[in-house]
Amino acid sequence: MSDIEDDTDPIQAMHTHGAMPDDGNDALFAVADLGFGVDAHPEGTEADSAEDDDPPPEPKKKKRRSHSLAHDAIKEEKLIYIHIDLETGGEAVGIIQMSAIAHDYTTNSRFGNTFNMYVKPPPHIKAKHWSSQAEAITGLSHHCDKIKNAQSIVEVWSKFVEWCENVVPAGKIGCIVAWNGKGSDMKWLWVVSEETHPTTCKMPARIEYFMDPMSVIKKYSGCKLHMKHSGISGVSLESVYCYITGEERLDGAHDSLFDAQAQYCVVKDNRFRAYTDKAHSVMDIEDVWRANRERVQAQKEELTRDVPIGWTEGLVDNPKIIDPDKDYNSHAGGGVYGPTSTAFAKTADECLADVFLLFFPIDFWETVAQETNRYGFGDWVRPASARNDEDDDSIDSNDSNPNEEPDDMNADLVDEGDAAVPTTPSRMRSPKGKGWILCKKKDDGARHRYHETKYCPWVKVTPGSLLVYHSLLMIRAVTTTRIADLLWNKTFNTLNPAVANAMTNNAFNQHRRFIHFVDSGSKNLHKKGHPNHNPLQKVQPVIDMLSKTQKMYWNIGRVICVDECMVLLKSGLISFIQYMMLKPIKHGLKIFALCCSKSGYLFAFEVYTGKDNTADGSAYETVMRMLRDSGMSSRGKGRTLVTDNWYSSGSLMAGIWKEFGMTFMGTINLTSKKSRTADDFPFHKLSPGALRRVKRGWSRTATQNVKIGRQTAFTMQASVWRDKKQVAMLHNVDVIQPSQDTHKVLRMSPKSKKKKEVDSPRVISSYSSTYNGVDRKDRDTSDWTISVKSHRWYLRLYYWMIDAAIHSSYLLVVNIAKKRGETNPEHPWLKYSSRNGRMIFQLDLANSLMEKGLLMDCPDVANFKKPNLRPRYSRKKDYHPCECEQCFFCKYRITYGVQHKKPKAPRFRVPLPGQPTSPQVPPPPASAHPRKRQAVGRGY
Repeated sequence: MSDIEDDTDPIQAMHTHGAMPDDGNDALFAVADLGFGVDAHPEGTEADSAEDDDPPPEPKKKKRRSHSLAHDAIKEEKLIYIHIDLETGGEAVGIIQMSAIAHDYTTNSRFGNTFNMYVKPPPHIKAKHWSSQAEAITGLSHHCDKIKNAQSIVEVWSKFVEWCENVVPAGKIGCIVAWNGKGSDMKWLWVVSEETHPTTCKMPARIEYFMDPMSVIKKYSGCKLHMKHSGISGVSLESVYCYITGEERLDGAHDSLFDAQAQYCVVKDNRFRAYTDKAHSVMDIEDVWRANRERVQAQKEELTRDVPIGWTEGLVDNPKIIDPDKDYNSHAGGGVYGPTSTAFAKTADECLADVFLLFFPIDFWETVAQETNRYGFGDWVRPASARNDEDDDSIDSNDSNPNEEPDDMNADLVDEGDAAVPTTPSRMRSPKGKGWILCKKKDDGARHRYHETKYCPWVKVTPGSLLVYHSLLMIRAVTTTRIADLLWNKTFNTLNPAVANAMTNNAFNQHRRFIHFVDSGSKNLHKKGHPNHNPLQKVQPVIDMLSKTQKMYWNIGRVICVDECMVLLKSGLISFIQYMMLKPIKHGLKIFALCCSKSGYLFAFEVYTGKDNTADGSAYETVMRMLRDSGMSSRGKGRTLVTDNWYSSGSLMAGIWKEFGMTFMGTINLTSKKSRTADDFPFHKLSPGALRRVKRGWSRTATQNVKIGRQTAFTMQASVWRDKKQVAMLHNVDVIQPSQDTHKVLRMSPKSKKKKEVDSPRVISSYSSTYNGVDRKDRDTSDWTISVKSHRWYLRLYYWMIDAAIHSSYLLVVNIAKKRGETNPEHPWLKYSSRNGRMIFQLDLANSLMEKGLLMDCPDVANFKKPNLRPRYSRKKDYHPCECEQCFFCKYRITYGVQHKKPKAPRFRVPLPGQPTSPQVPPPPASAHPRKRQAVGRGY
């Protein structure tokens, strides 16, 4: 056993997905159904047997045994029970205490001396090899005096054999009794006598049988000690012992001597004694030994099992090894990693808002503003219950969940100074149980989705107001304000002056509730059930825009990765909600993402909409579609694709090489399948026992040449490696002869608290440094997401795409600053590479978008000091004082000189005679009238 232990999850454990079939990655290449037929009467079967005159003789039934194997010994009064219990210090340390008690079956009493000795581990066993769990249970450790002064296992074993010969004299037969001992005590006795010391430590000659009292109680439900009769919660030794003796606990538990005595108390009890001579009570000790030998032999064979025909152990003859760097740097390979020349040109002004608008340009926001105005205050709708709507073709009746309350209960608040007063008439939701459907203005019950009132009119949505709205979402994400309305609230000191000055709370909630991207009355949109229905039709323009712009401003690196992203969503309204148990977000929309492994830049993505709505949802076709969409047909040569075990296959490796000239490496989900062919992964999943027989760093490799057409395209290698668990890789990069692979990795030893070198295939390190590109992007967007709660499920997907654009903008800014910083050390964007640079970037981006949006709707800055000339969504009353020196209002001195209003003093009630003054409110000055309001301090 290796002296290095690691608590970190191995590579395979970090990327495991969902429920996989047993043969998950075994079939590396697609195999056609051969359709073998079977004759109804093959030669020599039913047709021939029908002509036989004599029927075949019936097999003899095996006689059922009614008594135990030790029945004769019991009848002849020869049986002696040896109650044994062992304590160990862990797998590496072995036995550290050995105790035994002799029990005569005939007289049902113990006799002779008690055997109890401690065992000193071998000299090479140090304190770091001891199991901390075993130390806590037994109270014994490497530095304990009982262990230091103990004898070796050979000396203790010889005394144990001598003791057994005394208590089991000639003419008697011994039976070892061990509670749950087949997998613990008997295993260690077998290890000592058969594996570690086969010549010096032999089992006592007259011990022939073995009995496990726990198994007997569980096997025979008629036993009065069974849980059905006793009512105890389990069949542990302590619980059964306490039930028999009436004691509350077993004193000295996990001391082998006390445990052996407890076993004796249980076995001699008449309720158990009645079942000691049953058919399944006693086993032949030779049968136990034989099963152990077969198990160990099978474990050893697992480690050296031959690879299937078609694979070659080690390196195949005449291999064709690919050098990705050579192809990548050639004229057909990829470009320089990082921002494109177009990105450098369009960011010359060093305006963060312009960087964000590279992904969603102004014409996109003009379309969104137009559709939002149409959706909220242009379309005429009526409740679906106004008439029979079975034949209605509107897609908008199911636009939201009608049974839910509005996602913002203050959507119609009127800004009355610092307080928000709800207005009853303008509830912006449809009747309970129904939705809105499009209609004509003259229809009964026709109205707009937004119920306009005198105090809460519709604010026209513009591209500028949308930029301001998204800037407020970014500020909310950085401030981690759970409820967005608190940014306008002064009661709890959560007011953000820049936010409250830029947009009123009503306008913010109006944008939040009615933002829309398509015309709901368009003939291109279809209801569910229509052959051309697209589940993503409400947000398809956003998907198309991001898919188009993401590829224009970034040169993806040499290594790219594919994985799944999850968008949090718990809704019963859509059928393609996914549950992925091992993901941080377990319920939600699943998105296949293709990212740069080095930076996490999102290059292509595909939303999974269910098997009925996807052309081909297989792993192979999903990856090939994303690679084609990302333009790898012309610039994929020399690049390497990294995937996890859901995508990895030989067919994918061959497909991307043939179409794109790309190499591949990915993990494999191992199975226990034994019959394998050249199309299967050559290695199987090792059993826990076989895995414990090899040290960390053990590995095996196999290769085969893959032909595309008539020529050998590349050499594919399969590698398995023993880390904390077994890791399997399939790759055609880093293909190397195992004897020449001297690569090592560092692993932490929890005992020594130091890192030590462990042998490892080179591909393991390559994979470890490149597999997490999608995870890196997910981690960033989850920390700084602008997503807000909404009853329209597709807005969750929309906010995920905005988060992706913000992350891409950040990567562009950091890499552009790094390049320009070579000639300008004072470049203003260099600060975003610091420790808190991501937070500072999002705040600066929000301020830049706010400035751009406000100036789009009111180009003259001087008009912001005139309430009637400000944008309609901006604050009409006096601006809140702001001294941040960063926001739009501070930058242009709009709030310069604005003084804080003095807070009103709370009223003071004159106490009644004999009533003490409240300690929370100080009494007024003697010269002031008790009912007169006072200005207490200046305050901010």
